Amino acid sequence: MRKFISIFCAIVAMSVYSHSAEIALFNGKDLNGWNFFLEDSSVDAKKVFFVEDGLINILGKPFGYMYSDGLYDNFKLSFEWRYPKKPSNSGAFIFVQEENKIWPNAVEIQLCAGKAGDFVLLGGS
Repeated sequence: MRKFISIFCAIVAMSVYSHSAEIALFNGKDLNGWNFFLEDSSVDAKKVFFVEDGLINILGKPFGYMYSDGLYDNFKLSFEWRYPKKPSNSGAFIFVQEENKIWPNAVEIQLCAGKAGDFVLLGGS
């Protein structure tokens, strides 16, 4: 059975508002402009992160996350998400520091069922 994990379960729209300009991070078609980190580097990220019906889907193992090519400051992040079938655990990392690793030095916007909207400080943040 496939298990949904990671940063975003299904992103409908994602954008960053930096100063007065809106920058779309997801084009609704593919994952151009994104990089991926997986706990098990031998796994093909394209099998874990993919676009289907205009949504970003993240499933399977190992644990990991996707991150934008861009660096942003003074921003407002806007996105929508949904649980695939039943409430689960997910989140969005912002202000990621250091190298990519599981639980990087970052702030997590919690999307876990019952805790959505909470902020979690990770890795010494």
